[in-house]
Amino acid sequence: MSPTRLVAALVALLALASAPSHGRAGAWTLAAGTGQAIVTLRHLEADRAFDAAGRLVRAGAYRKTELSVLVERGVTDALTLFAQGTLQAKTVTAPTPDERMGPDYTEFGLRARLARREGVVVSAQGSLRVPGADDEGAPAEIGATGLETDTRLLAGRGFSLGGMTGWVDLQGGRRFRDGAPPDEWRVDATLGLRPRPEWMAILQAFGRVAAGEGRGGFPEATAIDLQGSLARDLSPLWTVQAGAVGTVWGREAARELGGFVSLWRRF
Repeated sequence: MSPTRLVAALVALLALASAPSHGRAGAWTLAAGTGQAIVTLRHLEADRAFDAAGRLVRAGAYRKTELSVLVERGVTDALTLFAQGTLQAKTVTAPTPDERMGPDYTEFGLRARLARREGVVVSAQGSLRVPGADDEGAPAEIGATGLETDTRLLAGRGFSLGGMTGWVDLQGGRRFRDGAPPDEWRVDATLGLRPRPEWMAILQAFGRVAAGEGRGGFPEATAIDLQGSLARDLSPLWTVQAGAVGTVWGREAARELGGFVSLWRRF
């Protein structure tokens, strides 16, 4: 890793270590001096991919297990800082076997509230993603060795439905990628509903569309992932969450299937 990347990664890890918080993520910013930390263990596997016509075909097989820590802190009521670090163990079994264990991307950024009116909040967000991998020729590191900048606009709204409370969060933006992989347009959507005060049901969709073809054989990939989960508040400070995720459609993209568990701590 270059000195610049190392310094950026250290800054992000320091932010992880020092950020206490409380509140809700997505388009919402956190109250000043409050925050939350979310630890997630995720496992994903793939042995098929969507071809250029959107058909499922046999493709390079791999599996990966990731442990991530996301921390958010409200600097002011309208400005939230966040950082996320991830450790990854990845095994590629085809077409060229390879293994890697170490840091994946470390991300840090900020979210600024632009407007809030009648239950609707609109925010802008920007972040820098620093790679932990640096060998472009290793099969387990391909496409994950360049700096990335993520910019997006977010909108959220809370609502009530039949005595239950819920929220909708929509995000759209562009991820600029250094190196051979193409830039990507990103669209994410989240629907949350509390059927009981201590339970949350969460449905999420994550879409990515390559902004043209990349260099060195990187295709113009498109994919949509769906994630469903249940979360339970154990106390005012602690929440546990578990769910499943899978790629439901794509072009020139791997179909990933897996699940995750998370532990939330509010400060």
